[in-house]
Amino acid sequence: MIKSFLITVIIAIAAVYAIICLEKHIISVFSLNPASKNGLKQLLLEPFCDIIKIFSKHEYVQKRRNFLFLAAPIIVFCPVLTAFCLIPFNQAFKLTNFDTSLIIFFALVSISVIGRFLAGFSSENNLSLVGAARVVSKLIASLISIGISILAVSYTAGSLNIDTIIQAQSSTKGLFGWYFLPLFIGAVVFFISALILLNTGKAGFISAENSSLGAYAAEYSGIKLALLEISDYMLLFLFSAIFASVFFGGYLNPFGAYVLPENLHPLEQTFWFLVKIFIIVFCAFLVRTSLPKAKSDKLLELSYKVLLPLSLINLNIAVLILYLAGN
Repeated sequence: MIKSFLITVIIAIAAVYAIICLEKHIISVFSLNPASKNGLKQLLLEPFCDIIKIFSKHEYVQKRRNFLFLAAPIIVFCPVLTAFCLIPFNQAFKLTNFDTSLIIFFALVSISVIGRFLAGFSSENNLSLVGAARVVSKLIASLISIGISILAVSYTAGSLNIDTIIQAQSSTKGLFGWYFLPLFIGAVVFFISALILLNTGKAGFISAENSSLGAYAAEYSGIKLALLEISDYMLLFLFSAIFASVFFGGYLNPFGAYVLPENLHPLEQTFWFLVKIFIIVFCAFLVRTSLPKAKSDKLLELSYKVLLPLSLINLNIAVLILYLAGN
């Protein structure tokens, strides 16, 4: 148990650090920032300095802080950290292997959503409460579309286990046997909904509100704010891993055959899985640097009037595929 916990923490720290480095470099390059010409050494050290700075900041604490205010960042952070145990990085390395790992994943993410609402509710600030309500409404709208897209994949694979879904996409056809081709609508809906949920795209309005009094985390500082920010990066990695697993074959080789010897297959599988994850993360940051920011009401309208119907259409397509296949 302790060994699994330590491995989970190490994977989470490495994932967050790599994503922060990638984000800083991509945004500086696309915004023509002179910082993009800095060397690799400075690129790797800058996020480390940022982490030290935010953890060492003085925390402004009012006298009337209740238990929920102190617990909310932990409620947001701990379920997201736990969700790393559900990700199979290769066929041999599986910290957990529950039959309903997808359901457990979304349950943990939902607890994180509740923690964000509690952060605004317990801040004793009416504007923070309004900001928290707006954030939660956006997250719920996105999770509904993502959940229905995942449901179509589970119907096709016949399982709610992430590793079983990956194995169901294994074939000699390589990437042509992956689910992003027959369930292309579901893949698009998942990606757009994840951008809205994760605050990585210009569609997200959490970052715009962080500089105003209406942010759900406006009353937080120091290590509590760091836990909320780190949770966002961890969620980005997790949803990219789930997206790669259910639509792009997870750790499977895109060419249908492994290059390395059999005893090195886990290493090659981990390589392909990380490549897929960071390509998805790169696409998310690419959207962030290229598209204008959308209004919150337009995002909710997009989620309920466009993405939700498309996810239901994708679900019917999955059922039709199973019917035509005789299942």
